[in-house]
Amino acid sequence: MWRPSVQAGGRSVPFKVRVMADDNGTWDEWSKHILLELKRLSEGQEKHSKLLGDVRTEIATLKVRSGVWGMIGGAIPVAVGLAIWILKSR
Repeated sequence: MWRPSVQAGGRSVPFKVRVMADDNGTWDEWSKHILLELKRLSEGQEKHSKLLGDVRTEIATLKVRSGVWGMIGGAIPVAVGLAIWILKSR
């Protein structure tokens, strides 16, 4: 079973033992701290999700642009080849 732990003096101490050993803080203080951290992490995750969505939109736009430019680039040799063929057949 996994148990959260922290590094203390070069050895791993279970989180529960560390909290109980602290005379400075109570569980109420720790629970408030944990809830604030979870809220902060959630907000950060939402921000990164939005940024990822923006990047995906930009990538899709670039794919369309590259497709258009590829079509134009492929049409030029075809047009030149057709022009040469028409001029030679006269």
